[in-house]
Amino acid sequence: LQVLGNLVSNALDAMNNTTNPQLSLIVNPTSNQVERIISDNGCGGSDEMPETMVEPCQTSKKIGEGLGLG
Repeated sequence: LQVLGNLVSNALDAMNNTTNPQLSLIVNPTSNQVERIISDNGCGGSDEMPETMVEPCQTSKKIGEGLGLG
C-alpha cells in the first residue's frame, strides 16, 4: 500500500506544472494476483530512470523531498 501511495504522490508531483493534469488508476484482480496500472500526463523522467526507479531509496528529487519508492 505504501508503494501505491508513493506512486500516486510522485505522479501528482510530476503533474505540478501541467495545464490539464490527469491521473488514472486501474485495478484488475485475477484469481491469484492483482494488477495495478497507474498513469499520468506529467513531465516524465529521464532516459536513465526506468532502470533504477524500483531500487530502494532511488530518487530524482532534491534532498528532503523524498527517498523514492524504497
